[in-house]
Amino acid sequence: MKSIIFPMLFLMTVNLYGQQTPEAVADSFFYHFKKNGVERSLQYVFSTNKYLKQNPEVVNTLKDKFNKALPIIGKFYSYDLYLKKQVGNSFAQLGYLMLFDRQPIKIVFNLYNHGDHWQIQDLRFDDKLDDVINMLPNKAE
Repeated sequence: MKSIIFPMLFLMTVNLYGQQTPEAVADSFFYHFKKNGVERSLQYVFSTNKYLKQNPEVVNTLKDKFNKALPIIGKFYSYDLYLKKQVGNSFAQLGYLMLFDRQPIKIVFNLYNHGDHWQIQDLRFDDKLDDVINMLPNKAE
C-alpha cells in the first residue's frame, strides 16, 4: 500500500505546485520512463507545456522513435547528467545519457520558465555520443 501512495502523492505534488527546477522535470520524465514506459513519460513531459500537449503528433513521433530503438538497446537502467546550461531563471538546457543494456543514448531537454513552472520546449534524443565526449577535457597521459 505504501508503494502506491508515494507515487500518487509525488504526482499530485508535481501537478499542484509545478516544477521548481529544470532537473525536476527531467527527473520526473525518467521516473515515468522507468516505471510506466515511453508513452507515459512523454505524456508527462509534454503536459508541462499547454501548447505542446495540444499537438499529439510530437508525442507520437518521439514515441515511435523510442519504440523502434528499445528492442535494439535493451533495458533502461539509469541516467547521468552530462550538460547543464541555464540562462537566468527562464531557460535551461539539460543533457543526459540514458543507460541501457547495449549502449547509452543521449537525450536533451530544452526547458522554459515563464514565472510559475518549468515547461518543456524541445526534447531530442539520439545515439550519437561524439559531441558528449568532445565536451570533456582531454586527459590523455
